[in-house]
Amino acid sequence: MRVRRYWRSWALLALLSGIALSLSIAAVADARRADSALSRALEAGHSADLVVNANETSLGRENSDAYLAAVNQLPGVAETSLVGGVDLAEVNDDGTLATRLLFNSALGKLLDQSAVDALGTLRVLEGRMPDPSRADEVMVNREVVAATGWKVGEKITSLRLFRIEDFDEELSPDPSKGTPLELTIVGVARSPEELLNNEDQPQLFLFPAFGAAYPDATFYRNNYIRLTDGAAAIPEFRNAVTELAGEFENNQVLFGSLHDAYDRVQDALRPQILAVWLLVGVLFIAGLLLASQAIGRQIFAHNRDLSDLRALGMTPRELGLLGALHGWTIAISAAAVATILAFASSAFTPFGSTHSVEPDPGLRFDAAVLLLAFTIISVALAVTSFASARRLAGVAGRRGFAQASLAGGDRPSRAVGLLARSGLPPTVVTGSRFALQAGRGRTATPVRSVLASIALASAALVVAMSFSADLEHLVHTPRLYGWDWDAAVVNGFGAIPDDGIDEVREVPEIGALAGFTQGPLRIGDRQVAAVGIDQIDGTIFPTLEAGRVPQSESDIVLGRLTLQDIDKSIGDEIEVGTADGVKTMTIVGIATFPALGATTLSQTALGRGAATVASLFPPNDPNVEGRYNGVFIRLDPSLDRATALESLRTVFAEMGCSGDCFLTDSRPEQLSGYARLGALWVPFAVALGVLLAISLAHGIATTTKARRRDLAIFSALGWKRSQAGQVVIWQALTTTIISLVIALPLGIITANIGWRVFTEHFGIRPPIDVPVLELTLLALAAIVSAVAVGLVFVPSARRVRTFESLAGE
Repeated sequence: MRVRRYWRSWALLALLSGIALSLSIAAVADARRADSALSRALEAGHSADLVVNANETSLGRENSDAYLAAVNQLPGVAETSLVGGVDLAEVNDDGTLATRLLFNSALGKLLDQSAVDALGTLRVLEGRMPDPSRADEVMVNREVVAATGWKVGEKITSLRLFRIEDFDEELSPDPSKGTPLELTIVGVARSPEELLNNEDQPQLFLFPAFGAAYPDATFYRNNYIRLTDGAAAIPEFRNAVTELAGEFENNQVLFGSLHDAYDRVQDALRPQILAVWLLVGVLFIAGLLLASQAIGRQIFAHNRDLSDLRALGMTPRELGLLGALHGWTIAISAAAVATILAFASSAFTPFGSTHSVEPDPGLRFDAAVLLLAFTIISVALAVTSFASARRLAGVAGRRGFAQASLAGGDRPSRAVGLLARSGLPPTVVTGSRFALQAGRGRTATPVRSVLASIALASAALVVAMSFSADLEHLVHTPRLYGWDWDAAVVNGFGAIPDDGIDEVREVPEIGALAGFTQGPLRIGDRQVAAVGIDQIDGTIFPTLEAGRVPQSESDIVLGRLTLQDIDKSIGDEIEVGTADGVKTMTIVGIATFPALGATTLSQTALGRGAATVASLFPPNDPNVEGRYNGVFIRLDPSLDRATALESLRTVFAEMGCSGDCFLTDSRPEQLSGYARLGALWVPFAVALGVLLAISLAHGIATTTKARRRDLAIFSALGWKRSQAGQVVIWQALTTTIISLVIALPLGIITANIGWRVFTEHFGIRPPIDVPVLELTLLALAAIVSAVAVGLVFVPSARRVRTFESLAGE
C-alpha cells in the first residue's frame, strides 16, 4: 500500500514539474522560431536584394522602359522581376468612390512572369494560382479580405482601372471614368514585399495575362533585383544606379535595399522576442525552484530511515546518492514530460505578429532546444536532488550518532539586536530573527537563499517596470522619436501646388509651417534617406539633440547612427552625393528622425537619416507646379489640439487631401513593435510574482517546521496561539521588506543602464523616467502579499502545542 502511494505521488510530482518546466522550453522554441520566421519566409519567397523604382507619370512609359532596361544591364545583376503599380478603385452603385480600399499606395500589383516563377514569389495561403491564360483571374492579400469580405471564387465587378487621364484636377480617381473590370478571386496570397513594408495595406495581385490585356495599366514599376554578390555589392550598385538616373530627365532616384528593410522589420519584431527571452529566464528559474523544492520535500518524506542506514555504516555521501536516486528518477521523468509538452505546443507557435509570417506552420521539432533542455533539466534537478538528499543524510547521521542538538548557537543578527533593544513586541523580534538568522543543527533554515531569491526576483520586476515605463514614455511621446510637430500633409511621389501652400498659410489653426521634400543622399559608400525642409512660418524641424537647423545647401544635419557610420562630428565637412553632383557640406547638427520617405524602403528612422534644405530634392512632378512634397504643421498652442486637428483635416479634405496624405504621427518601424509590448509584460510580472510567492512560502514552511522547538518553548512560557501566528507574519514581512530595500535601488540602477544601452542601439538619447508611483504600488503589493503568505502558515504555527511537547522529539 505504501509503495503504491509513493508511486502515485512520484508520478504526480513528475507530471507537475514537467508541466511547470515545459513553459520555459516552449518559450525558448517560440523565441527561436519567431526570430528566424522572417528570414525563412523571405528565403521561401526568393526575395531580392534591392528594388529600383521608375515613376512612369514623371518619366513617361518609353523613358521608364529605357531606364529600367539600363539598370538591368549594370554589372552584377543576376536576376530581375517587375511589379507594377496599377490604380484600381472601387466604385459604389451610386457612382461614388468606395473608401474601404483607398490607401496611400496602389491597390493593384501587376507581376511579370519572373515575379510569378522566380524572384519575389507569392505564398499561397488559400485557393490556387491563376490560370496563365486568364486575364480576369486575380489573387488578393488578407487585408483585402478583411476590408471587403470577399472570398475565393467570388466574381468582382465593382473595381475599375484608372489611368492618368481618368483623374480629376486634384489627382483623385474620377468615378465617372475608368475602365470597368470583371475579376474573379482564385486565391489569397502574400508577397515578400509585404513582409518588409509592414504596412498592412490591401493588395490585389494581377498577372501577365492582365498586363497583356491592359498594356498601359501601370503608373510606376518596381524593379526587383538580385545581385551576384548579394548584400555586399549593394553600395557600389547604388552608386551606379544614381549616376544612371541622372541621364533621364525628371527622374527621381528611388532605390531601396531589402536587407536594410529586413533589419528594420527585425527591429520591430525584436520586442516580443526580447520579452519571450525574459520570460524564459523567469519561467525556468521559477519552474526549477518549484520542482527542486518539491523533490527535496518528497525525498525527506520518503526517507525517514536514513538515520538507521547511517548507523549501519553508510556514509553521508552514500546516503546522499541513495536519496538522489529517487530524485533523479523524478528529474528524468519531469524532463521527458516537459520536452513532450514543449514539442506539442509548437503547433501554436510562433506567437504574436510573427505567427502570420511563419512559412512552415504546425509542429516543429527544434532538436537543439528540446535535447539541450532535456539535458539541462535532468542535470539541474538531479544536482538539487543530490544536494537535498545529502543535507538530509547529514542531519540523519548526526541524529544517529548523537542526540538531537539544541536549537540556537547561531550568529546573532545586528538588526535583530537593534529591534530587541528598541522595545518592540517579542513577536516582532522573534519573527525578524526567524527571517534573518539561519540557526544551526536541526533548526537551520535557508535564510540567505530565501532572501537572495526574493531580492533577485524583486529586482528583476523593478527592472521590468522601470524599463517598461521608459519605453511607454518613448513610444507615446512623438517628440522623443523626432515627430516635433502636430500634423503633416504629404504627396510622396508628387508635389503640392504652390498656390495650395499660400492657402494653408491662411488657416487660423496653424501656428508654424514648414515645406519639405524627400530624396536620397550618398555619404561615403552609403545611401542615406533624407528630407529637405524650408521654414515658411516659424521653425519646425525633427527633434534636434545638438547644433542648429540647416540654413543653406551647404548645411546638413545627421542622425547619430549615420554620424557614427562616417566617423564625423558637428562642424566637420563631408562630401555628399546629390542628384546634381557631389557637394561639400558642413555638419551643423544631430537630430532624431521619425519615419519620413516616399516608401518604407527609403525612410529616415530615429538615428538614421539626414536633413538639409528643400532645394536639394526638387519634386520633379510634371503635373503640378510646386516646390514641396508636403508640409509640416504645428498648431497654435492656445487651441484645443483634438478640435484643431479635426478642423485641419476638414480643410485639407476640401483641398483634395484625404486618407493617408494627412498624418498626425509617423512612428519609426523600430518602435512599432515596442508600442504593443505592454501586454507582454503581464505574464512576465505574473511569473516573477509566482517565483516570489514560491520562495517566500518555502522559506516560511521550512522555518516553521525547523523552529517548532522555539515556538513550543514560547508556548510553554505563556504565549497565546495568536502570538505564534504573528511571528510567522512578521517573518514574512521582514523577509519581504529587506528584499525590497535591496531590490529597489539595484533594479532602478540596472534599468537605467539597460535603457541607455537600448537607446544607443537606435542612436537616440531620450530621458530616463523612474516610475515612482508604480514602484510604490509594487512595494505595497509585495508587503500585502507577504502578509497573505504569512497568514497561510499561521495555522501551522498555532498547532505547535498539539504535535510537539517541550521535551522535544
